[in-house]
Amino acid sequence: MNKLIIIIFVVQIFLSSMAACLDLYSEFQLAAESKYDYLGMQYFYKSLQVNAPTELDNVALVLWGLQSFGRWFIVLSNLMSISLILTLETVKVLQGEFIKWDIDLVDTDRGITAKV
Repeated sequence: MNKLIIIIFVVQIFLSSMAACLDLYSEFQLAAESKYDYLGMQYFYKSLQVNAPTELDNVALVLWGLQSFGRWFIVLSNLMSISLILTLETVKVLQGEFIKWDIDLVDTDRGITAKV
């Protein structure tokens, strides 16, 4: 079960990273085609066209990307809900108990029952 959680977490991070990159790219495309100054990326787009990016611009772009990553991470956090994981664990425990209780799973020669 721990491997499943780690795999889901890694997939969630990968998908969030890809979505953040696509979000940043689409924002730049929207800023390039837009005539409206109140859009978020319009400042960065105009600044990068006029002169080389400053350190403040780089920090702002990184923060924008981290915010986008965080938003997508929250959106994708319900990829596999905790209740589903708990249900799977409960089913495994109950199936193990039923296997232990089954009298057909007893080795009569040695008197050994099934252990789970």
